[in-house]
Order: sequence, then structure tokens, then C-alpha cells
Amino acid sequence: MKLLITGAEGDIADALCRIARESWPDSVIHGSDISGDPWPRLNGFAAVHRLPHATAPDYLSALAALQGRERFAAIVPVTDAELFALGRGAQRDLPLIMLDAAWLDFALDKLETPRWLAAAGLPAPRTKELRAATGEDLPVIVKPRRGHGSRGLEIVRTAARLAAVQLERRDEAIAQEYVGEPEGEFTCCLFRDRASGEIRTIALRRQLQGGITGRATVESIPSIDVLLRAMAAAGDLDGSVNVQLRLLDSGPMVFEINPRFSSTVMMRHRLGFRDFVWAVESRLRGKRPEPWVPPIGTRIFRLSREIVVPPESRSP
Repeated sequence: MKLLITGAEGDIADALCRIARESWPDSVIHGSDISGDPWPRLNGFAAVHRLPHATAPDYLSALAALQGRERFAAIVPVTDAELFALGRGAQRDLPLIMLDAAWLDFALDKLETPRWLAAAGLPAPRTKELRAATGEDLPVIVKPRRGHGSRGLEIVRTAARLAAVQLERRDEAIAQEYVGEPEGEFTCCLFRDRASGEIRTIALRRQLQGGITGRATVESIPSIDVLLRAMAAAGDLDGSVNVQLRLLDSGPMVFEINPRFSSTVMMRHRLGFRDFVWAVESRLRGKRPEPWVPPIGTRIFRLSREIVVPPESRSP
């Protein structure tokens, strides 16, 4: 099996490459990135291809040309920009492992996400364009309407700071109701195989380190499982989606949906929740995901790692 994983220089692509090499030892894993830098090859990619940025007008044609040359069995888009472009543009019969356009339309837009949740009858935090926020909305989290990670996030608690932020921000930002406390924050994964109707969920109570999940504990919260399954049904989900929420006295409240494999994909894989493998094998082989039992109480944490590459030997 020959796969292409985009965003090869990022941590998610690194994790997906390692999962693929472990799960399919005979597979050949290629990467792509806007730089085409060979560094990711040191971590297991057989080749790294340069592609234009996903916002460039020639991105889709360049990806189609690469597919024409390499004939990948599957292409796994990793970055939000690529998902946005592929969801909106002609996909040229590419063998993409990603959610359908309906999910991408609302989940890549942090203003549309709570609107979709509310329309589905699910709890959603009050969210509006930053310029429309008033003192009555405080406290709020100000963040970019599009994008991921902790970049551009700020908790605003006073009217004076809100007014200042409204003057300072030049991006398309939103103001979202600040709900719950960090101790009640979960990163969850929801996987559904549309063909078989099989659903898998995992809820990790997490601690952030540098904007990503550094430590997590597997928990079983019935109200979270019910909410995730309701989301899968409401959107007729086919694939894997990352859901971030906080557990309130009234129940779980989703504040963000990432319609892609997230930075905790390796954590989940190590816990037996193999959503990347399930997604690929479902699409390519029609294989149903194997049974999975959450290892409740298991803790998992992330450490950095270093790769040392000696200089190339040279003939005297």
C-alpha cells in the first residue's frame, strides 16, 4: 500500500507516518509539504514532495498531477487549509481519507460550528463575531474564526479589554462564551463507519502543555458518549473527528470540532483506539473496525524526542 500524508513537517503527519509504518509494515509512505524539505524523510517518509500552499490557485492541479505520477492508494490531508480547499474544490477523483464537504463546511468555521450544534438540538456556547460582542457577553474567549491550535486565543474578562481587542484585532475573529474550567476539559474522538454503522468514542480528560494535550486520562462519562453519538447521527458521520469540550454541571459543552486527525492521534492509537487505521481500512478494504473497550483510568502523556543524524560518509 502506498500512502501520501500531507503537512509532512508537522507533528500530526509525523504521528500518522509512524502509525502507518507500524500497522502496514510493507507500506510505502510519502509526505508532502510546501517546502519539500527532505528533513521528514529522516523520520520514515520514503519521499517528500513539494506542493503549493493550499490557498494557491494551482494547489488542486499540483496535487492531481502528483497523484497521476505516484498512484497513491490513499491521500491523507492533514492541514485545515488543505481540507478547506479540497472540500470546496473539484477533488479530481482523488482517493482522499477525509470527512465529506458537509462536515468541513461547519467544523472548519468556529462561528458555524455552534450554529450547527444548536440546529441539531445539541448544547452550544454563545458565539458571535468579535465586533458584535458587548460587555454583557463577558467573559469570552477571542480566537480566529478559522485555524487550529492555541494561536490567537485570549480570555477576555473586562469591558475595557474587550474594547481594546476589538481595536487591535485585524483578523476575522470571534468571541465565544467562556464555559467551565480547565480541569473539566476533554479531548474526544468520534469514529463512525457509515457502511456498517459502527461507532467508537473515546474521552480523554486532558491537561494542555504548550497549546496541545500533554497529559490525559481515559474516562467513561455516559453524557459525553451520548452527545458524541448524537453528533454522529446528526451529521451522518463517516470517518474520524476530534471534539473538544468541557464538562459542566449541566452536561458536556462542545466548544470546538476538528474535522481531521488531531494531535492526539498517536495517544489514541497507543490506547487501542486506532481511528486512523480504521478509516483507511474502511475506505480501501471495506473492513469494519474491530471491537474496542476503553481502558478506563489509563493515563498517557507526551514527551519530546530527538533524532540524531550523523554526517554522510565521504570517500577519501
